[in-house]
Amino acid sequence: MEQKMKKVGMVSLGCPKNTVDSERVLGDLVTSGFDLTQDEKDADVIIVNTCGFIESAKKESVDTILEMARHKTEGNCKQLIVTGCLAERYGQELLDEIPEIDHMLGVGQYPQLKSIIEDVNPSTRNHVATPAEFYESYTDRLLTTAFYTAYLKISEGCSNRCA
Repeated sequence: MEQKMKKVGMVSLGCPKNTVDSERVLGDLVTSGFDLTQDEKDADVIIVNTCGFIESAKKESVDTILEMARHKTEGNCKQLIVTGCLAERYGQELLDEIPEIDHMLGVGQYPQLKSIIEDVNPSTRNHVATPAEFYESYTDRLLTTAFYTAYLKISEGCSNRCA
């Protein structure tokens, strides 16, 4: 009997760097066979990519996490995963205050997301302290912007030796 792939919904908040990270995560998940949904009520897994840069962004991130947490009782959501800057800065505090959060990842743990989603018996909820990993390429990126535009994230540098 074929196992049904989990349906994943994602909310991306904050700056264009978060947009790029979210697009890379979505592309990686689609390439791995996960189904995507734009309707959080239908999602088995909801990922909230947070921003923690300024106070209003922190508030928006926490409010969004709480809104998505309601889908664990009012929707199909089985896993609520929080990623991004706010998760990195306040990971354990958020886990302590919002028990509906199943997993917490910082910006360096995105490549671990697939295995975290698939793990039925997780040994930890806070993955922020695990060693950082980086995607090697943008080949699996799923653009969420208009077809004629895309953000370029240069903050992590480039491993190509073209210059």
